[in-house]
Amino acid sequence: MVSIAADSVSVAMPRKSVSLSTVDDRCLHRSIVSFGLSLSRCESKVVPYDYSATIECLEIPLKPQYNGGIIVNPDLRDGGSLGWTPFGNAKVDFRKIGNHNFVVARDRKQPYDSVSQKVYLEKGLLYTFSAWLQVSKGKAPVKAVFKKNGEYKHAGSVVAESKCWSMLGIYFMALISEDTTVEIWVDSVSLQPFTQEEWNSHHEQSIQKERKRTVKIRAVNSKGEPIPKATISIEQKKLGFPFGCEVEKNILGNKAYQNWFTQRFTVTTFANEMKWYSTEVVRGKEDYSTADAMLRFFKQHGVAVRGHNILWNDPKYQPGWVNSLSGNDLYNAVKRRVFSVVSRYKGQLAGWDVVNENLHFSFFENKMGPKASYNIFKMAQAFDPTTTKFMNEYNTLEESRDSDSSPARYLQKLRELRSIRVCGNISLGIGLESHFKTPNIPYMRSALDTLAATGLPIWLTEVDVEAPPNVQAKYFEQVLREGHAHPQVKGIVTWSGYSPSGCYRMCLTDGNFKNLPTGDVVDKLLHEWGGFRRQTTGVTDADGYFEASLFHGCEEKSVPYDYSATIECLDTPYKPQYNGGIIVNPDLQNGSQGWSQFGNAKVDFREFGGNKFVVATQRNQSSDSISQKVNLEKGIFYTFSAWLQVSIGKAPVSAVFKKNGEYKYAGSVVAESKCWSMLKGGLTVDESGPADLYFESENKTVEIWVDSVSLQPFTQEEWDSHHEQSIDKARKGAVRIRVMNNKGETIPNATISIEQKKLGFPFGCAVENNILGNQAYQNWFTQRFTVTTFGNEMKWYSTERIRGQEDYSTADAMFSFFKQHGIAVRGHNILWDDPRYQPGWVNSLSRDDLYNAVKRRVFSVVSRYKGQLTGWDVVNENLHFSFFESKLGSKASYNTYAMAHAFDPRTTMFLNDYNTLEQPNDITSCPARYLGKLRELQSIRVAGNIPLGIGLESHFSTPNIPYMRSALDTLGATGLPIWLTEVDVDAPPNVRANYFEQVLREGHAHPKVKGMVMWTGYSPSGCYRMCLTDGNFKNLPTGDVVDKLLREWGGLRSQTTCVTDANGFFEASLFHGDYDLNISHPLTNSKSSYNFTLTPDDSSPKTQPSLFVLCVRKLPWDIHEHRWCLDTPYKPQYNGGIIVNPDLQNGSQGWSQFGNAKVDFREFGGNKFVVATQRNQSSDSVSQKVYLEKGILYTFSAWLQVSIGKSPVSAVFKINGEDKHAGSVVAESKCWSMLKGGLTVDESGPAELYFESEDTTVEIWVDSVSLQPFTQKEWKAHQEQSIDKARKGAVRIRVVNNKGEKIPNASITIVQNRLGFPFGSAVAQNILGNQAYQNWFTQRFTVTTFENEMKWYSTESVRGIENYTIADAMLRFFKQHGIAVRGHNVVWDHPKYQSKWVTSLSRNDLYNAVKRRVFSVVSRYKGQLAGWDVVNENLHHSFFESKFGPNASNNIFAMAHAIDPRTTMFMNEFYTLEDPTDLKASPAKYLQKLRELQSIRVSGNIPLGIGLESHFSTPNIPYMRSGLDILGATGLPIWLTEIDVKAPSNVQATYFEQVLREGHAHPHVKGMVMWTAYSPSCYHMCLTDGNFKNLPTGDVVDKLLREWGGLRSQTTGVTDADGFFEASLFHGDYDLNISHPLANSKAYYNFTLTSDDSSSQTQPSIFVFSV
Repeated sequence: MVSIAADSVSVAMPRKSVSLSTVDDRCLHRSIVSFGLSLSRCESKVVPYDYSATIECLEIPLKPQYNGGIIVNPDLRDGGSLGWTPFGNAKVDFRKIGNHNFVVARDRKQPYDSVSQKVYLEKGLLYTFSAWLQVSKGKAPVKAVFKKNGEYKHAGSVVAESKCWSMLGIYFMALISEDTTVEIWVDSVSLQPFTQEEWNSHHEQSIQKERKRTVKIRAVNSKGEPIPKATISIEQKKLGFPFGCEVEKNILGNKAYQNWFTQRFTVTTFANEMKWYSTEVVRGKEDYSTADAMLRFFKQHGVAVRGHNILWNDPKYQPGWVNSLSGNDLYNAVKRRVFSVVSRYKGQLAGWDVVNENLHFSFFENKMGPKASYNIFKMAQAFDPTTTKFMNEYNTLEESRDSDSSPARYLQKLRELRSIRVCGNISLGIGLESHFKTPNIPYMRSALDTLAATGLPIWLTEVDVEAPPNVQAKYFEQVLREGHAHPQVKGIVTWSGYSPSGCYRMCLTDGNFKNLPTGDVVDKLLHEWGGFRRQTTGVTDADGYFEASLFHGCEEKSVPYDYSATIECLDTPYKPQYNGGIIVNPDLQNGSQGWSQFGNAKVDFREFGGNKFVVATQRNQSSDSISQKVNLEKGIFYTFSAWLQVSIGKAPVSAVFKKNGEYKYAGSVVAESKCWSMLKGGLTVDESGPADLYFESENKTVEIWVDSVSLQPFTQEEWDSHHEQSIDKARKGAVRIRVMNNKGETIPNATISIEQKKLGFPFGCAVENNILGNQAYQNWFTQRFTVTTFGNEMKWYSTERIRGQEDYSTADAMFSFFKQHGIAVRGHNILWDDPRYQPGWVNSLSRDDLYNAVKRRVFSVVSRYKGQLTGWDVVNENLHFSFFESKLGSKASYNTYAMAHAFDPRTTMFLNDYNTLEQPNDITSCPARYLGKLRELQSIRVAGNIPLGIGLESHFSTPNIPYMRSALDTLGATGLPIWLTEVDVDAPPNVRANYFEQVLREGHAHPKVKGMVMWTGYSPSGCYRMCLTDGNFKNLPTGDVVDKLLREWGGLRSQTTCVTDANGFFEASLFHGDYDLNISHPLTNSKSSYNFTLTPDDSSPKTQPSLFVLCVRKLPWDIHEHRWCLDTPYKPQYNGGIIVNPDLQNGSQGWSQFGNAKVDFREFGGNKFVVATQRNQSSDSVSQKVYLEKGILYTFSAWLQVSIGKSPVSAVFKINGEDKHAGSVVAESKCWSMLKGGLTVDESGPAELYFESEDTTVEIWVDSVSLQPFTQKEWKAHQEQSIDKARKGAVRIRVVNNKGEKIPNASITIVQNRLGFPFGSAVAQNILGNQAYQNWFTQRFTVTTFENEMKWYSTESVRGIENYTIADAMLRFFKQHGIAVRGHNVVWDHPKYQSKWVTSLSRNDLYNAVKRRVFSVVSRYKGQLAGWDVVNENLHHSFFESKFGPNASNNIFAMAHAIDPRTTMFMNEFYTLEDPTDLKASPAKYLQKLRELQSIRVSGNIPLGIGLESHFSTPNIPYMRSGLDILGATGLPIWLTEIDVKAPSNVQATYFEQVLREGHAHPHVKGMVMWTAYSPSCYHMCLTDGNFKNLPTGDVVDKLLREWGGLRSQTTGVTDADGFFEASLFHGDYDLNISHPLANSKAYYNFTLTSDDSSSQTQPSIFVFSV
């Protein structure tokens, strides 16, 4: 959703967009700018990372990456042996084949006999290594090894082959092979060091390219007019990059776990629940119920699921019955398994791990033959062709020594699988488990590079780190950052799902789903990567536009543009781009389909080496060819490509579209025989209709061979979106600023103003000497541009009109002026190849004189401006013209470039020509011809390699924008910088500005274009073809285009203004350039100013305001709880609080004997603990003395174990001879259980803590003890914090008039007409007909429970005679008043509360009676109740168990669930919260019963609820909270169902308020009902007297209702200066009134504010109020 404060607004957006929603005023961030330091920075010197890798075996190796880095003589060209020596006993030869030098290790006896080079390595640097290897025969694995101080570091390996070169691209250097019979051939070796800073910069660059894009929004009114200053709010709802965590089935029903997980992740993997051993434990009996339930849950929450796994190749992980099967039986079982699981989840998964770990293990290969994995992948592909099939393996990234799963081995297996052809080509994926210990990050990256060369999607599937705690989180972050930044990694899943029995190797949270350090890493990265509903806000510019740089956040529906082009001639053409687009049969796989003869050519359909293509033969006319009919639409951009070959020699071939007798050229290429060349081009058409595509060549003697043809249409919207995506990657960066004061306190609401002083992208205009002395011209120019070219003043005919008399005075003056203004100058030109533009005296020179004159000219002008220009146009337009070639020979241009390079070796030397972009039918300077000339010049070796540049003049008439882009793609494939050097448009005035804008936008957006200069310098005698201004330097329409684009691109001192958020942060996405930064604050009247530069690919740290944090420390309540038994206890909560030596690390310190127990201090597996042995009394134990204070609330926890079996153990405090129980747990042997509880004391004094168990045969083991004191103030603070999170939400309102203008000082009144939190009281039938009672009740409550009217003894007092009239009437009344009803109860387990006829029944009769009762009452009220108390008080009582056996409750719950599967079924019990001494209903016992009930599988999983009656006397509030914590960890909804307090009247209301506040504040409590039904004799407590006037307890209820938003609570205020009003409100239903005193007008609204865990928050985001 986009929120825009305006009237009648529509939003025009590109089809490629992201999800948008309302947020507050924040802006996007990346780089931090710091207070108090200089922010300017120099151009980055960082070496960019080369992600390329080659996985094919080549005849000739590529050049060394990074020119070899620190390797001496990396390509063996510098004197053969320089830098290289034998290693071991190998003999070393230096050989040469053709021009190719390499080194050979022969006569090898040991694996390490090899070649070597000594290098110096530095700690803290990251090294990337690559080499090209060959062996003398066959194939052999070869490893790169680094030997240092006698230790061997394996850098990686490759399977080298004979007769071709293989690339090893990994980490550190000797080269070894176990196969000593082969020679090892080595070439093109590179070892490149990177600092950590550089390594991080590679991450940032890659993330900017791969993970982010720009969104552009335009706000317009109903007339289509732009709306400036409209407020735009964008909230990222979902992370675009798939990032998740593995889970187990314990997430089902665990609300805390579910909330934690779904707030973070977008993908998951089930650890075991889909595996064969889980779904078919017994042969032929499949059970997918758990996996189905989990998949259903994640589907509901929009979380994708990876399928893990179909089969596992490890023999240890098979169903027990599988191992005994014969080969045939196993094959049939496997086939059924694959069909069963794949077809069941067809199309629902993000991918399948098909045969898990089939590089390390071979169970199925051993049983079914070597093709087992291949066949299983094939089956899976047949059953679900569209889902990606993953290999999944460990140690490919983690361990360079593991040759079983090295990248080379992985690639071998992939090659086998890629040959599968079932339902089309198999869709493969690369799964890398990533179970790290100490990560080797350079090896990880290079391994990813190697695998990425396949083009297949890579997922890190099971990421975790097994490392010491002090480095685990750090290593984990390194791995995640590296994976996320790599361009080919398409998703990450961590293997760190929480399990009660312990995580696999690493947890993210504790048992209460509070983050561990590893979880903090995840949250930190999610915040960086766009998770947690990241927010961006701003206002539209003068043209109604708003742009933002955002992380990907939803599926992009439009087709992305493919900027790739191939400039080499290949043996086999690539597949058609875009799968051919609208071309029928683009790869000729279907013979002649779609293709026909054009002209008089004969057409053949041929095949060679598996490649099919079409051939035009017997050609007599240039147009005799092959053709396909297509339909072209006006307004659509078409990008075209095809692969061409001719039968002999070389010949230019063009692609032409014939339409209505007109010929539209789409592009051309110089095709060759014996290899395929790519033609890339494009076109638009002026009217829609059919057209004929054909190919043309003036050389009629050649056959034209055609393959892999593509014609892809794009709408204007899509085309523009390509611009935006590219600009976001290539032209912009993000800045993050935090403002603090000198005390280190964050400053919210500080005003940040960022003004761009200078555009980062070089953009300029040509000038002539008339700018000198013309102040108006100078002002106009210097305000806009960062680069220029002199129209004529540096040309030879200007600087040497008379031979030997050079005059640079004008050029020098112009250069001096622009230097003073920081404007770069392009050198134009050294020579011009057009004979018309030579000095007059040049034409008459002899060849030798001309050569000498040229040599002097080159030396004169190049040395004069050496190192001062951004580039030189060396021999201008030497594709179209050849003056110097005609005089000095065909190498004239080559020699001129060589001279210029010799005189100024660092300045870029440009080719500069026209019609390369402008005219697809100009073969002279087409991209193919341009490339041919570049190849000649690239061989220049004078003062090192010549730095060449591509200059494209760009003199357009009617621009063919798709052709322009494709030509840039083709030339961009060289990797050389491209400049548009002389941009203008010669077109009618009514379209000129439009065409001009199109050209500039296309050039600026293309990632390979590094600068643009317009050929529009003003001259009194008239501009060349186009002016930007008139003679007074007032913009013409073309000048307006320039200013419009400058404002978009960050020029003309563009400003970004915002205020810091609550944490002092401000974030913005900015174009590259120089900036001024001003920070001010209205309250302090203080200002600060800074400057900084944002550059492309800049990795140097940005200086920034120092980050200071003011921390008001309150000790937060720790809701950590663990419900299961662990091998090792957690650390003590609160570091033990006031307990001395809480984790027993200091032996016996603080601990002593209690009673007659013997006390031991033991250690096991590094864990120390204390043991009470030889116990004779229940209280014989261990003890610690503590001092307890009156008025303090203590929370207690400890981890306990018993020596055998299971036994309840209580924690007890002995105070003045009185025992205060703090809590209990059922402790077990062989694992640790957590006891959590609490207490308060009536008077201060010393106390003894000890542990008690009635079972004196067991030892009591104790560890991780904590006793944390809280003041009353702190306790209330916990309640307030929790209420803010769990019970309240924020509302933001903006009031504007019908013009969209903000209205300050508007009056806002918000009335809550219904409480969101369910809160109510029990009632009896006396409410019927009692109007006073009804009025009192309905004004206050939203839920009720009938005290007796639904109970069995009320509805069937006589057997077989049921009477629901009273219950029905009561339900009808409450329904009419919108009050929910809890069902109380189906049956009651207390023998006293049965009808007399029930107690006398036989077992069978009772069973039938119960069955009828359950059916009768549950079906009657099916779907109408807020929940059912099913078997009331079945922990304390057991009437039905005594009759039916121990499963009685289970069976009754199952019956009720079967009849009404959607209604929550509650246990309901007393003393779980009220009395820590009552072990029957302790939280531990309650959990045991819940676990039994959770196994019910009738009509799906049973929706259970936790009912806690809460009949208090003197409440133990800390114990109450800890009981809620323990039960809350189940994730099930908790209700306090029968709250009352039986206490003296002078304290009853106080105690009652304490209980209600504690219940309402706890995040897991979902509703509360008081057991306060009015009658002359209330049960324990009344709220009113007989006239329904409040008693003190009723006053407590009203007081709390007013606090919590009930009783029509009101919130009022006025809008601020920007028309905003904000309020924090309790969840509920609201009426909203808006008025303004001046307008005497009002507006009314209503809305509902709901909790985040149940539904999306509905709120008035921005209201439009018309005055």
